[in-house]
Amino acid sequence: MKHFFISILLSALCSMSMAQINLREGIVITLAGDTLHGDIDYRTDAINAEQCLFRKDGQNEFQTYKPGEIEGYRFMNNGRFYISKTVNTGAKGGVKTLFLEYLVKGQLNLYYRDTHYIGEYYLEDEFGNVARFEEIEKDAPKKQRQKVLSQAYNLLGRSAKAQQILWWEKLTRENVTKAVITFNDDVCPDQRCEILEHRSKKLPKQDFVVHFLLKAGFAKINASYQHADENAELKGFSLSAGVLYDMKRLSPNLYAETILDYNITEDNTTFDGSSITWNEWVLKLGVGYQWKQLLVQPRIHGGMAITALYSKDLDKHCYFGSPAGYMGAGMLFPIGKREGITLDFDYSINKYKLYYTTNINDDDWLLHRFTLSVGYQF
Repeated sequence: MKHFFISILLSALCSMSMAQINLREGIVITLAGDTLHGDIDYRTDAINAEQCLFRKDGQNEFQTYKPGEIEGYRFMNNGRFYISKTVNTGAKGGVKTLFLEYLVKGQLNLYYRDTHYIGEYYLEDEFGNVARFEEIEKDAPKKQRQKVLSQAYNLLGRSAKAQQILWWEKLTRENVTKAVITFNDDVCPDQRCEILEHRSKKLPKQDFVVHFLLKAGFAKINASYQHADENAELKGFSLSAGVLYDMKRLSPNLYAETILDYNITEDNTTFDGSSITWNEWVLKLGVGYQWKQLLVQPRIHGGMAITALYSKDLDKHCYFGSPAGYMGAGMLFPIGKREGITLDFDYSINKYKLYYTTNINDDDWLLHRFTLSVGYQF
């Protein structure tokens, strides 16, 4: 069974590598100044700074543009604008040509770049002078802030208000943009600077979608004590509630999930013949892949889990699980634009150690749980 799920996960990874396209209407500006209309792959900020995957209207083939091969590109639905710019990225990075996001245009221009690790800002005045600085904490030591912001502070010298915003506020996109707009308003009060950043939200609404999931099912559990020759087959009932997060900028079919399971298991295998009800709480954190382009949408998922097991029938007995793993496969039957009925088959392996109030039992209890569940996603 484990090999079956591993094979499914590997197949999904292969599919994901071939299907991570998230197209948005956009334009490409060539080096000759021509404007090409079509679709652009909308990815993370860091990937957007490295390449532009473009498909011209009326064509099927994609063209990948690197910084310097085009003047820039722009998404039409949220106004995000990237231009080719050769800048000094710092002592280690050196001079590079990058796609920088064009945030503000005026007497003082503002550009932004996500490096996967930290945000970088570039200020450029009307004479071509450029000041680069990185995000830094608001409560960083004064000398460190002076070192990071000295060049930018000098470029803002004609606006004390802008300098104060940059110095006292946390260096976020919003605050840095505010400082540059304040500078432009002070320097050129008769002509408002052009703001190229989408004002109401950084991302299009459809790029971040949250779904809620409720489901119930029956479980078969294979239980064994690792330090004793004891095995048991148990049956149980499971209730689950969770949240699924679409990650369309990485892949249209990829999602993350946070799920809380409550499992009830009847144990009639005790040495004295009594019946024990086990209560198990499982917090699952994982990722999944769903083939959303199909009428009935297969999906797989997996991740890690934090577990706890206890029983009211046993005095002062509680099992605490080691970090566990889970994986599963299923399908969604859409019944609306966002809603659907789910059918899932999940497998998890949990290892527990019994804790008493005075000592620790030497037995480790290993549970292999197979769950078939039906749910509602909305």
